[in-house]
Amino acid sequence: MVVVSNFVFAFLSFLLFRGTNGLKQYVGFYMVSNCENNAERTITNASFTNIRPISQPITVNYRSINIFGMWQIGRCFGTTATTPCTTGSQAIEWIHHVANEDICIPVEGTPLPTGFDIRRLGDPKMSEPQLALFDKPNFTPDSIVVTVTSQGLTSISLTAKSLFFTGNHAWTLYDGVGHTGRGRCLRPDQNVARRGYGFTTQPIIDESIRSVRFGCNGANASSSSSSLLVLIFASVYYFGKNCLVS
Repeated sequence: MVVVSNFVFAFLSFLLFRGTNGLKQYVGFYMVSNCENNAERTITNASFTNIRPISQPITVNYRSINIFGMWQIGRCFGTTATTPCTTGSQAIEWIHHVANEDICIPVEGTPLPTGFDIRRLGDPKMSEPQLALFDKPNFTPDSIVVTVTSQGLTSISLTAKSLFFTGNHAWTLYDGVGHTGRGRCLRPDQNVARRGYGFTTQPIIDESIRSVRFGCNGANASSSSSSLLVLIFASVYYFGKNCLVS
């Protein structure tokens, strides 16, 4: 008879949950600089605008952000409750974060931002068979984005400058229509494959793509998993200041 303690059982159940279902992406906003105590606001929505402290004076703002998943965060300056960044008249400094593990990022700078806009990338649990192709490097927010599902694409004309895909899935990129020509296999990072969720990213590429197949079973697909970059901790890209178009 094997006796398993409640702690071991709970731990194994936790690992099984993480490996098969993934964990939901979220962003937590804190009034202190180290993400301690309870978050003043936690968001899982695909997008949210003019994020400000709920019950604090207008001169008080967030000092740290807890991130899990892949998010574009706009640091807004000069906003108020009645003049948010989404009016198009305020400047936004976009910062891109990828976190396959839970991380805390301090809010720094002079002056401090007066509000935030956020956009979530990928599916909520980071496990769906989805590939996103961008026409600009570093997943720039104003990029043209082509999202590919497990149906694949038989015809596309795009020079991809960055890409990411979620979960334990593989893809083949072809330089010919109808899955012809030279193929390049994209495989998930080992940690993503082991857990079953997370992001595999290529922030800077230059590749002409004419069709995409789900999986890497094609005889003419050469593997390129060694070139994939998975960001376990936060990677930050500063895109300059842009106005958000809602």
